[in-house]
Order: sequence, then C-alpha cells, then structure tokens
Amino acid sequence: MMSSAPTPSVICFGAFELDAANGELRKAGVCLKIHPQPFRVLMLLAERPGQIVTRNEIQHCLWSDSTFVDYERGINFCINQIRGTLGDDADTPRYIETLPRRGYRFIASVSLGSARRPVLVPHVPVRGDSRRMATGNGKELAAIDDDQASVPQNSNSLRKRVLLGTALAIFVLALGLGWRWFRHHYSAPSATLSERQLTRNPPENRNLGGAISPDGKHLAFIDMKGLHLLAIDTGELHDIALPEEIVSKLWVLQWFSDGENLLLRTGTEAEGNVLWLASVFGGNPRKLRAQAWPAATSPESSSLAFISGQHNELWVMDSSGDNLKKVLTSDGQLGNVAWSPTARRLAFIRNLNSNENQRKRSIETVSLDGGPSSVVFTDSHLGREVLYWMRDGRLIFSRDEPLQIEAANLWQIAVDPKTGNPAGEPAKITNWYGVQPLDVSVSKDGNRLVVDKFQNRNDVYIGDLSDTGTRLDSPRRLTFSESRDVPSTWTRDSKAVLFSSNRTGRSQIFTQQLGKDGPDLLVPASDEQTGAQPTPDGRWILYYSTQYAETDSLPATRLMRVATSGAVSEQVLHAQGSPGLATFIFDCPTQPSGSCVISRFDQGRLVFYALDPIQGQGREVARTQFEPKNVENWSISPDGSCIAVVNVNQHGKQISILELGDGSGRGLPEREIPLPPEWRVFSFGWARQGNGFFATVAAPHYQIVRIGLDGKTSVLLDRARDTWLGDVAASADGLHLAFNQQTFEANVWLLEKF
Repeated sequence: MMSSAPTPSVICFGAFELDAANGELRKAGVCLKIHPQPFRVLMLLAERPGQIVTRNEIQHCLWSDSTFVDYERGINFCINQIRGTLGDDADTPRYIETLPRRGYRFIASVSLGSARRPVLVPHVPVRGDSRRMATGNGKELAAIDDDQASVPQNSNSLRKRVLLGTALAIFVLALGLGWRWFRHHYSAPSATLSERQLTRNPPENRNLGGAISPDGKHLAFIDMKGLHLLAIDTGELHDIALPEEIVSKLWVLQWFSDGENLLLRTGTEAEGNVLWLASVFGGNPRKLRAQAWPAATSPESSSLAFISGQHNELWVMDSSGDNLKKVLTSDGQLGNVAWSPTARRLAFIRNLNSNENQRKRSIETVSLDGGPSSVVFTDSHLGREVLYWMRDGRLIFSRDEPLQIEAANLWQIAVDPKTGNPAGEPAKITNWYGVQPLDVSVSKDGNRLVVDKFQNRNDVYIGDLSDTGTRLDSPRRLTFSESRDVPSTWTRDSKAVLFSSNRTGRSQIFTQQLGKDGPDLLVPASDEQTGAQPTPDGRWILYYSTQYAETDSLPATRLMRVATSGAVSEQVLHAQGSPGLATFIFDCPTQPSGSCVISRFDQGRLVFYALDPIQGQGREVARTQFEPKNVENWSISPDGSCIAVVNVNQHGKQISILELGDGSGRGLPEREIPLPPEWRVFSFGWARQGNGFFATVAAPHYQIVRIGLDGKTSVLLDRARDTWLGDVAASADGLHLAFNQQTFEANVWLLEKF
C-alpha cells in the first residue's frame, strides 16, 4: 500500500523551484545544472529571505573547521555560479544582493510548495502470512501508510523480532555494498591529515618551489631572491650563497639522498634547462647537463633521470653527469619522472594525445633495462607536474578538479616497485579548493610531505604602442575582478577589448570599452565560452562554446556565431574535444578583404581551410607537412593572404610563413624566421601593419616581444619570473596592445599523517 509522508518544502521564486529533498534546482520544471556547494549556499539564502547571511555563516555551512581551503575564493565561486545559473547580476540583482563587508541577502519573493513521496517500511506478517514470511526470509518490503499499518497485539514479540532481523539484514547489506564501493572507487582523504604553512612569500617575491631533506628536518626553497634553508621545527632560516647568474635563472630543486647536496635546475637562453649539483654548505655549483627538463635523483644518490629532446625522451645518467643512457622515446610528450624505491624502475607521466589541449594522460613505469612500460593509471584529469614514488610503494600524483577552474588535489596509488604494476586503487589525499599543487617531496621515513600550493589570478592589461610597434608604453590594468580574465582580440573600431572571464562561475565572453569601469556580457548562456573574434566584415562574432563532461569522456566544442547587432547565437560547426590544435582553431584577419581560416589535422598533418560564418568549413587553402607535436601556434595575416606557423623541426624553432591559395601549393613555406630554441611561445599574432609579430614567451623570463620579418626582436615588456604573460592581441589601428597578465601566489606547506 502507498502512503505519502511530508518531505522538506520546495522553495519557489520567480520561475525557479528549489527542491531540498531531491537536491534539484528547476526552472519551469526543467532541472538546471548546479554544483553541490553552490546549491547548499542557495538553500541557505533562500531559506532566510530578506535576512543577511554572513560570509562566516556560509563558510560554516560548506566546510568544517578542519577543512583546509581558500574560504574567500570558494565562497566567491559559489555566489558567482549561483548568479550565472539564475541569470542574476551583481550590479542590478533580482535574487541575491551583496552587502559589502557584511554578506548576502536573498531579495526575491518566495513561496513554499510541498513534495510527497512513498515511504517504505518493513512488511509485518499478519494472520496467515507466516509461510510467506519464511519464504521471503523476513526481507520483503511493502509500501504502506504510516497511519494505516495495523498489527494484532499478540504479534508484538514477533514484530520486534522481524524488525530486528530486517534491520540487521539491511545493515549487513549496506556494510557490504559500502565496502565494495570503497574498494572500487576513489577513496576520501584521511580525516587525520594535518597541514602547516612553512613559507609566507608575497606575490612580488614569488616562491618558486621547495623540497624536504631526507631526514625531514629541513626545507630548501627558492624565491626571487635566491636559495634558502629552513629548519622546519625551529623556524631558523639560512641563505645558501650562489652565483648571481644562477640565482637569476633558478627554477627547481631536489635533494640528493645524502642530505648534503641539491640538484638545481636553471633556465637559460643559450642552453635551455640546465642541471647543477650544489652543496647546502655553499661553494660553486657544478654543471651536470644542458637541455634537461624535469629531473629526479635516485634513492641512493648515484644516478639522475631526466626528460630531454622534444619533451619525449627519458634518460638516466650518473650523478656526475656521465654514462648517459636513453631509456625510452615516447610518441607523446612526457610530464615528469620519478624513481622507484628499488632504483630499478622509473615512473613517468605520458601525454596520450597528439596535443596538450586534449590532456588525457597516463602514469606508466619502465625498467632501466628497457622493455615495454606498465600502465598504472590513465585519466583525462591527471596533472603533469606532480610525481613522487615513496619508499613504501605509494606513488603521489595530482588530479585536476573537473568542477573547478585551475584547481587540483593530491592523490596516491600503491605500485609494486619490482613490477611497476598498480597494487591498489587511487585514493585522494587532500581536499583543497582552488589550489594547484607543485613540487612534492617526502622525507625518507614517509612521515612528512612538502608541497608548493599555488594560486593565480588573470587580468587583462593594455598598453600603447610606439616607435613602429617596438615599444610598449603605459601598461595598465583594464579588468578589475577576482577572476580569470583572458583577452582574445579587439573590436574592429579598436575602442573595446573582447575577453573571456569566469566571474559568473563559468567562462563567458565580455566586451569592455577603453575608459569604462566594467564590461558588458556578450552572449548570456550556460555554456563555456572562449576565443571570440569578429569576422573581417564586422557583421559577426565567432567564438568557441564548450560543454565539459564530468566523466572522462571528451568535451563537445561548437563554433558559434552571433551578430554584432545582438541576435541569438547559432552553431557554425562542432567537434569532440576542447578547443585547440588537436580539435580545431580558427583565426580571422582584420581587413575587410580577407576571410577567416580554420585549421585541423588530417592524416597527421596540419591543414588549413576557408571558414565562412554561415556555411562553415569550406575549401582547403593550405596543406602543410607539420605534425601535431611540432606546432606551437599559428596566426593569419591582417589582409588574410598568408599564415605564420610557430613550429619546431630538426633545424630548430622558427616562424614559417605560408601563402594561401587553393591548396595546390602544398603549404611550402615562403619564408622562415628562426627563433631562439629555448623560447617557449605562449601566444602569437601579427602586427596590424603586417610587418612583424607580437608574442609572449618564456626566455626564460616572461616577456612580450616584437619579431620583425627580418628576425630582429625587441623586448616590449619583461616581468622576470614572478608574473606570467600571455594572449597578446594588437588593436586594428595598431596603436594598442592587449595582453593577459597572471599573478602568482605560491607557498610551501607541510603535510603529515597523510
């Protein structure tokens, strides 16, 4: 029999229904996607309409006192996502009002609905049911009304036994299912985990990384001022003297297991990344190897492993830099490397896709004697920076948080040191919010772990170009928001910048006029929007729209168009995967005579096609010999007549300029401009006069440079190593330059009982 029992009321406001019982937010009966934490905040606010809810109340609603997160950033994320889902605006709110320095208030009118659902209770036998109960072993359930359940008085004892037996059966079943789930799913972080901040560097003296000594007593760390040694338990701090030419280029360090020497890595213009051997007692470091990327010291200090080539070769050598041996050559790029406790195997992170934009990776191990590698773990959210193999067999790695932006947590998995095969399931160590971990190291006894906890903020900056674009004057901040703001281009009149921002809880396209305090939203929608560009005739704006899956399946990306007059956006084409070289990239010239172009890889080669905002992908205009692993970026010229491709081959790194046509030219470069091999090019675009290029690079300082067609370079802006630069875009009139400036906040933390 069926009975309805009251459940918590449904809160109704406007076209929305907030259903606490089912954890749903509905609009006109349709469920909306909202993450659990923002849902809880919305419930907290809507249950108290017209009342002030403080940020401290929200903090305690979401996290316990023992949870280590960035509370301010977490609350901001929740409020932004709620507003984005409701279509609310912070300046002219309809639902949630911000009260500066006090909290938030739900200002919409609310009403209460009610949901009723069946309640299941154990079936209690009545006269004549004893045979049926024996057949069912007392586990049969029936839905009956609470107020209509009738049992004879002389069956009280039997009823108690049945209820007790049923409860016991349910408990055993739940226990078994819970254990099975625990064994076959990712485990939750330990409740006993303790954390303590060891360094307190401000952004202007950015912490670049640290490592714990084998005995667990000291932290060696790097900042913009040099190399330091901290006694963890007493706080005593010492500087380790190094030559200035090393201090200014120092990036990464590790301890040797002898506890007296450090492995340092510098970034140089002439030799790329260089490994050095340095003593904690001072003295001049000894150069070991150039052109070495991530590196790791072996447990017995006698050997080093490092990644070289095009980030696809795994090598080992003696700690003196001699006896080189290649262990592996990979089709995909390698992210990091770690030694097994026995020093007979290496673990490494491999990129499984043809381009970093797809980001599906695996952790694998390989014997020093060669042979096939063993796959430990494969995941589309696997990070590439963290990898450490502890002496007890646990392998530490990082995994991105799919529902957060630029955030990850530490995980571990047991791995057999002899075979390199997994010996358990992945388990989550930390439960951070809005943090990225870097540079993990563990003491020899396995009791202490140190990690660099890293956060960043992206802002749009603009500057004025002079001296034919070889000088950048008055760089200044355009956007003012605690969010990730990334410029894509300028409007055709050069009066406003188009940029993407996650200030609403997801990435959306905005325009901001020069001299105006705030931006305007371009396309209100629930998708993730990036990369907006106007078409040459100025009638349309094209942009990427991406829907990310919460599983490991690839996201879906659509190329969309919206009229500059403000009509509804429409799909141009779609593909599986994130926007990028491996999926598709488009670019549009600034002069009205040109046409947009889209790139794809066909049979392992980069191919360009005409792109029409109405018809979509058109005829082939250039087919190149560039492979995915060799291409870093490309850009179409202002008049649309040629394309410049930043690429790497056996001769080094260069810009190859291709003339566009009907595709019959086979994409042979008309001109090649050599680039310094150690440059890492983050963004790249033509100067609006077509006489050169602007790029943001790591050289190894973060810089904005102008590259002439004759190969001459001018440094327009140098932010050293504390501020990353990217996403450069010149205005159509050639007078301004927009760029992305990323500010880092990073410090070293100590973890125990992990």
